[in-house]
Order: sequence, then C-alpha cells, then structure tokens
Amino acid sequence: MDISEPKIARRDILILDDDNFKADNVCIVSGAGTGIGRATAIAAAANGLLTVGFDIDKDEGLRTREMARQMGGQICSFLDFPDLPDI
Repeated sequence: MDISEPKIARRDILILDDDNFKADNVCIVSGAGTGIGRATAIAAAANGLLTVGFDIDKDEGLRTREMARQMGGQICSFLDFPDLPDI
C-alpha cells in the first residue's frame, strides 16, 4: 500500500481577497516540513503572508520552502529543532 503525501498544485490553493493577507502580517507554522503543516505554510505563503516554518526535519522544510516559491509565495526562513527532545 502506497501511503504518500498528495501533490499540492497552485489550483488547489484557495487564494483569498483579503487586505490583511500581506507581507506585513506573519504566519508561523509548526510542523511545516510535511502533511498539514506543509499545506498550511504553502497556502499562507501563496496568499502573500510572511510565513515562517518550523520543523524537526530541515530537509523537508527546505522542500516546503521551494514548493511555496514555485507557487508564487515565500517562506522567509526555515528553522529546525534537531535537539528538541533535549530542551
């Protein structure tokens, strides 16, 4: 059985006509490397929000950032927490 994350296409993202969706407003997303967190980060970025993503998997986070860029959005930085269990 293939259990994989669905592809996200630009046509799948709801683009909202909202004056508050601009780079002056920040969207912080935890778990942005995969799944619902990835989808949330990409949708927020594609809607023009300044998006910051957090995840324990930096490589997947960087992939999320590239996906957002391909859809016209931008995730300004991606932070990982490899030692989070030690905190």
